[in-house]
Amino acid sequence: MELTKRQSQILNWIVKDYINFVKPISSEFIEKKHKIGISSPMIRIEMQRLTEKGYVEKPHASAGRVPTDKGYRFFVDRVMERMREKTIDIGEWIKEEIEDAIKLTHLLTKYLAEETKALTLSYLKEKEILFKEGWDVLKEPEFEDKSLVSKFLKFLVEFENKIDVFGKEKEIEVFIGKEIPIRGGKDFSLIFSKFYLPDEKESFFALLGPKRMNYSKNISLLNSLKKFLEKI
Repeated sequence: MELTKRQSQILNWIVKDYINFVKPISSEFIEKKHKIGISSPMIRIEMQRLTEKGYVEKPHASAGRVPTDKGYRFFVDRVMERMREKTIDIGEWIKEEIEDAIKLTHLLTKYLAEETKALTLSYLKEKEILFKEGWDVLKEPEFEDKSLVSKFLKFLVEFENKIDVFGKEKEIEVFIGKEIPIRGGKDFSLIFSKFYLPDEKESFFALLGPKRMNYSKNISLLNSLKKFLEKI
């Protein structure tokens, strides 16, 4: 079902505000924060329509809404369209000799982990070297639920064992929840991209974390990294 322009706008705000504020987003919150000239009751009606269409859901005992996988997918698809040409200058972070693929990969892995707040993995396929940085992701509010920590660690092991499932596409790929083609990923998101580093035929970077991640920034960073590496 198609969304109206107003519904698309409200869904965009729900996703962005939920990512930033980590709480269900109410119609009153949208009215006060965005001052769009639409009354709270009218926003509430549109939010109900978004719920009926499967883009948002209402957590138990909450007046607000949170995105579903479908809602995140709607948001991410539009982020991907906007980010194709947008880049961030990352050259200033490259302090070491870029001809050394191992040093460069480790440096970029640490950089991405710091900037994205996601668990960042990189893999040098020819050398079979895997780097992991960004364990602070476990400090995200979602992981206050210790059972989710256990699920995340099991999912990570499954991902490492099934690396070859990914990287079929040239473009950056975003997998949300049940879209992840390996066991145990329904509560998480994965952003994956293939790269070609100095002296390496094929490598990749992957960002793993809760579905409530900063897709706009993370996709832009990976896009910028791809363009940077194409020049060296």
